[in-house]
Amino acid sequence: MNIVQVANFVTPTSGGLRTALSELSSFYRRTGHRCVTIVPRFVQPSFDPRHVVALEIPGRQLPMSGGYRVIMERRNVITSILSCKPDVVELHDKTTLSWVAGWCESKGIPCVTFSHERTSDVVEDRLPRFLPLARLVKGWSNLVASRSSGIVCASKFAAAEFKDFESKVQIIPFGADLNTFSPIRHAGEAASRRATYVGRLSPEKCPQLLIHAARLLRDRGTPISVTIVGDGPSSSELMAMAAGLDVEFVGRIDDRVLVATIMAESAVIVAPSPFETFGLSVVEALASGTPVVVPHIGAGQELVAPGCGVVAPFSAAGFAVAIEQVLAWDRDSTRAT
Repeated sequence: MNIVQVANFVTPTSGGLRTALSELSSFYRRTGHRCVTIVPRFVQPSFDPRHVVALEIPGRQLPMSGGYRVIMERRNVITSILSCKPDVVELHDKTTLSWVAGWCESKGIPCVTFSHERTSDVVEDRLPRFLPLARLVKGWSNLVASRSSGIVCASKFAAAEFKDFESKVQIIPFGADLNTFSPIRHAGEAASRRATYVGRLSPEKCPQLLIHAARLLRDRGTPISVTIVGDGPSSSELMAMAAGLDVEFVGRIDDRVLVATIMAESAVIVAPSPFETFGLSVVEALASGTPVVVPHIGAGQELVAPGCGVVAPFSAAGFAVAIEQVLAWDRDSTRAT
């Protein structure tokens, strides 16, 4: 089978979506299918060519996005798709590529939409309320759904966006590589009061919430150390915000084993974004035997069972209380849960 993936919001250093595309492509190729991934072009390739066959075509930089590019020119996309002679198209974007579902329908090509974000939520949070963009984006999502052969969501939170198209929706949670993310990476005593964030440093990921919580805990006389793994457009702002606190910024780490080791040796993993439609770092933390703190909004709460983490109010105060709760747990009991 010839499979074509089409996506925006992928860069050489981006996280969740790029990982999902790469893992899907690798799986398809291992099982005898042909897969080509169409994404915006950057100076450096966005994928390792050993794992992903990519067609990178021109895109425009999106303002206030931290360097993301989006594909605007339909002709380039159509030419690229047709050159692959697809049996099915996977659409991994609901913004400037939302038209692809309708085009596929007109050509008799099945199109399955993978919903990686509730775009209208992010737009509503980031842009002035008087702009009707959230409503416009929601309209795009409904149009995509109506033209798609099927819709894949990783959580109930993500699927709620398509309540009018329930018959098309399949909820398929992501998983973690258990050969990489495992309690065996925990060599000795976990850092007893170390909270770790792993992800892109950008506004929609809300890493500042962990820093604000750390400041509250210090002011109460119960300080924690913080490790932040990742980079992004908010890096400088976050470093300034963390002045005077025990916060280490280690940057982006491409070595997944090293990331897994940091997770396993942390006392708690904090995943603060309320926009997550799954929360890969949450699953990887739990696979590593490390408890998590997630907000009461978003998909992360669907992953947290009793004894494995705390669902906290989306505020610095709420996260500070939740972190203290987790730090009081017996770690061996938590690993056995």
